[in-house]
Amino acid sequence: MTGRGAARRTVQAVADVDIAIGEGETHGLVGESGSGKSTTGRILLRLIEPDAGTVTFRGEDLLALQGVELRQMRRHVQLVYQDPFSSVDPRYRARDIVAEPWTIHGLYDRVERRRRADELLARVGIDPSQGDRRPASFSGGQLQRIGIARALALEPSLIVCDEPVSALDVSVQGQILNLLMDLKRDLGIAYLFIAHDLAVVRHISDRVSVMYAGRIVETGTRDQLFRAASHPYTLALLAATGTDRRASTPETPASATDDPLAGIDSSIGCAFRARCPQAQAVCAVERPELIDRGGDHPVACHFPATVATSASYARVDGDDSQVGEEVDEGHEQTGDDADAHDEGRVQSPQST
Repeated sequence: MTGRGAARRTVQAVADVDIAIGEGETHGLVGESGSGKSTTGRILLRLIEPDAGTVTFRGEDLLALQGVELRQMRRHVQLVYQDPFSSVDPRYRARDIVAEPWTIHGLYDRVERRRRADELLARVGIDPSQGDRRPASFSGGQLQRIGIARALALEPSLIVCDEPVSALDVSVQGQILNLLMDLKRDLGIAYLFIAHDLAVVRHISDRVSVMYAGRIVETGTRDQLFRAASHPYTLALLAATGTDRRASTPETPASATDDPLAGIDSSIGCAFRARCPQAQAVCAVERPELIDRGGDHPVACHFPATVATSASYARVDGDDSQVGEEVDEGHEQTGDDADAHDEGRVQSPQST
């Protein structure tokens, strides 16, 4: 960052990011705004070129691909955008939006493209009779369904979902999540699911990685992250959001709206140290490595919390009810919430 009278400051958007996504797996990537989530997804797609490192897909280094080979790779890795309105050409009809990947790759004739586009529209819940309508005629949720259909056109095995429901009404978010889960079940698609909403990530993900200031600070299964989180930043996210770990305590680190790197040199030591209630002298001089401390649950922290510590890290509204009840017994659910959990689907509020 430069400016008149300002010292030069260089910030790495992402560094030492190591994420493995299995076949048919949904890998959630969470963190506050500016943590590097979307940059990571775009590097995977070769929309941003990294300065160093490798991106391996089915044993092949994607960063080494050029020309025709790179274009062929893009058929297997697709993207669903955050904003459904800005991700489509307002002049195109819905059917043309879905068929655009086939046009770019020279696949099928005009009649076959129309037939396949209608099939995909129906698959994502859009009546094919609406295929001649333009984007202005659709709601945000309908446009996101069209965007998902476009991502499916080339039959990819991996889709990067960059905040795919954050711009949608709450009543629609659950419908889109259910659609994505149905497609995963039926087609065996893997997702890199980028989000800041932990409740959404918890519902859809098999594994979750937490990013802070461009680095992965914790990775684990869904249950490991939400029942036995170890990194203070993960615990702070859980405490600050409307998940089962709701809390408000003097120990909770600074608000997520604060600049996470304000006043510290992120190239030295732990970037989270200025906001961490457990920080000690070593945190300012030695960067913690992402180390598996058992159970394929790596954490980048000099003083990771134990299960007991994470359970007592936050108390609900300052009373004696601890989040640890979820660690040992599971989240108590009643009524529609319990049904939604049992069926693995989101129950959306009824819209009028």
